[in-house]
Amino acid sequence: MNIKKSILFALVPMLCVGAAEATPIAWYVGGSVGFGGQHIDGTNLTAQSYGALAGIDVPFLRFDAEYNYLTSTKSGERLNAHIAMANAYVKMENPMMVTPYAGAGIGAVVGGDVAGYDIDTSLAFQGMLGLQFGIPTTHVFLDLEGRALYSPNVIEDSGLFHYDLRVKLRYAF
Repeated sequence: MNIKKSILFALVPMLCVGAAEATPIAWYVGGSVGFGGQHIDGTNLTAQSYGALAGIDVPFLRFDAEYNYLTSTKSGERLNAHIAMANAYVKMENPMMVTPYAGAGIGAVVGGDVAGYDIDTSLAFQGMLGLQFGIPTTHVFLDLEGRALYSPNVIEDSGLFHYDLRVKLRYAF
């Protein structure tokens, strides 16, 4: 009789709670804007970045393809660069609305100019640290992210070092 009661007391809560749901895989699209600085050919510049991205979010990981337009001006000299990147992120999942993450990316500077000189196509690398904020009852995420991007040999033997603080807005579907 005690075994039957024990089994009953064990089964009733399990049936009331229901099955656990796994975190779904979510595709997303978004945009970003960033403000920071650049160092190219011995010159420090104040810079802005504007971007678009699309990717997939899975538990603990996120992957995306990203396009960025970098621009800066100093003493009439202007830098414009187009950058395409593939990124991977590791998320430190927690039950809170804020999720810290770290990421890295590889891609290329695919065009642009510096003070009228064409930028050569060059390999690019970036590292990111950020916080993801989930907006309750929506499929929208806001990311605050610090980024450092480096591309060697953008013009002749000079590399591009870009750093900024970005705000990303992503919509998951």
